[in-house]
Amino acid sequence: MRNKLAAAIFLAILFVIIPLALRVESPKGLEVARVKELCRARDLCTRYANYRQECATAGNFDLCLNVKMGDDAAKIGACTNNGNLLTEPPNMPDWVTCLEARIAAAMTR
Repeated sequence: MRNKLAAAIFLAILFVIIPLALRVESPKGLEVARVKELCRARDLCTRYANYRQECATAGNFDLCLNVKMGDDAAKIGACTNNGNLLTEPPNMPDWVTCLEARIAAAMTR
């Protein structure tokens, strides 16, 4: 009975507690992820504005956007027609911060 209890505790630690502890990110890691997502959203909206102009004369506007943007075409609901986010957070990173984040991500690959 004692060995079964010890095995159960060991398995709980191995498969539950350790993976949960590894998922906890540092505040800096969360900030990097936030900047990365906001920069990605800004890039998406900028691309949408450019492709929207290019597709304006296309016979099928939606098809043109789907071809040019690929899977990202489904995410344009968060963008305005002029390339901004619909609800831009007050702490939106500027283009320099986004460029630094892209360079840092490229260097870690």
